[in-house]
Amino acid sequence: MVMLILKSFVIPVLAGAGTIALCWMLPPIRKWTWLANSAFGFAIGVAALVAWLAGDGIPTFPPTEMKQWVGILALLALIYAGVAAATGRREYPLLPIVALIAGGLVAFSPYISVMLGGKREIMFADMTVGDHLAIGLAIALGLLIFDQVAERRPGATMPLVFGVCFGAMAGFANGAGWITLTFLCAAACATCFVAALVGRFAGAPSIGRGGVLAAILLLAVCPVAIYRQTHHEFEWWMLMLAGGAPIVLLCFENRLLDKAPPWLATTIRVGSVAIVVGIGLYYGLGTIEAGDADADPMLMYQ
Repeated sequence: MVMLILKSFVIPVLAGAGTIALCWMLPPIRKWTWLANSAFGFAIGVAALVAWLAGDGIPTFPPTEMKQWVGILALLALIYAGVAAATGRREYPLLPIVALIAGGLVAFSPYISVMLGGKREIMFADMTVGDHLAIGLAIALGLLIFDQVAERRPGATMPLVFGVCFGAMAGFANGAGWITLTFLCAAACATCFVAALVGRFAGAPSIGRGGVLAAILLLAVCPVAIYRQTHHEFEWWMLMLAGGAPIVLLCFENRLLDKAPPWLATTIRVGSVAIVVGIGLYYGLGTIEAGDADADPMLMYQ
């Protein structure tokens, strides 16, 4: 058990933390604007991918099992972080184009897999075309919405918000019995909190467009993976509350809260997201404790 925790959690967190610390605190590196804007995305992508490799090994494309899509998309999040950051601060029409391509590539990746010899046209169990399109749309809209929020809210706010959401995903995955995904989400969660701490000593940098896209991709995919791959252990709305909670931040994009002390404004924003996440997690884990999860969650992986 100790070795499992070491390989699947401690080492991934160290890898993610090391990435963010080097990019944000080492003077010769932090001068590169592109790297600074992609550092957060690189960090959570690295942590997620290393956690997946420790549990299930190198994912293949086309995947031989549906669960391997999580590992593939963790790698894609890492790639997306660099590509999105390279677009700089140029907005229209580049940002919508990046958003559409990023979401579309994920939505149609199962069909690309089939073209390359894959066996299935679905990402996870019982998914439909509408489900794939919904994931792609969530990624595209998430980037369009939170790119501006992240730019206006440098510092600890966004890392803490994403950290809370990844922590909830770890709780759901653990409740459903998916150990590898539990460690992946837990590693991403811990990396987000490390980023919030490192940012405090690095001049409160923004997580950048690359960080937003990497985090949104994982938060769009993980709830669907848990819902579809684990015999619907949880109601969909519970997972949506946890994964989609950052949308609450839009309620606090106002001048009134901007006049409050920074620590208070951050507490209100992060606390509001945590409340929404907590509601979903409370009802979700309550379902497990009530004994409703009587099916083996691993049966749907093949």
